[in-house]
Amino acid sequence: MPKTRKSYCILITPGTEWSNMIIDLKEIDNSTLIIGSLEDQNYIVKNLSDVYEKKNLHSFEIRHGNHLLETNNVETDIDILKEIIIEISRFIAEEVLGHNT
Repeated sequence: MPKTRKSYCILITPGTEWSNMIIDLKEIDNSTLIIGSLEDQNYIVKNLSDVYEKKNLHSFEIRHGNHLLETNNVETDIDILKEIIIEISRFIAEEVLGHNT
């Protein structure tokens, strides 16, 4: 029998379907990384707090930024992109590869 592999979820700036996705996301056991902006109207939905209760959840939320995670300030946007890359790398190292960082 072939060995099944576990899957992982990385959700970057969930869109208009986000509120419905939260319902399904709470039901799965997969490790999940969510990246969003606290100023993105697609990300801030009434049931967002439900997702924080999910085990194996990692979130990276920027304070200022639009749906594209941009602030219209080049230096800030570059810093945000660096932080996102670090968070994704950390998630992969810890959850996928099993390394403690």
